[in-house]
Amino acid sequence: MNINEMVQQLITKVQKDPKLLDQLTAHPTKTIEQLIGVDLPDEQVDEVIKKVLANVSTDKIGDVLGGLFKK
Repeated sequence: MNINEMVQQLITKVQKDPKLLDQLTAHPTKTIEQLIGVDLPDEQVDEVIKKVLANVSTDKIGDVLGGLFKK
């Protein structure tokens, strides 16, 4: 599995379970490694964390903004 596949898998998991987002922000490395079941090198973990948080944060902002304009 490459990094992008891991990121997509993690984004899906976090979107389905909001508690994972809390865990990810509190203990990112530990959470990522538990979810994927692989001990990654630090530079790869950092890359995965950044990509997952960027995508999840963007989705949450879109949900909030979308909710503001609904009638």
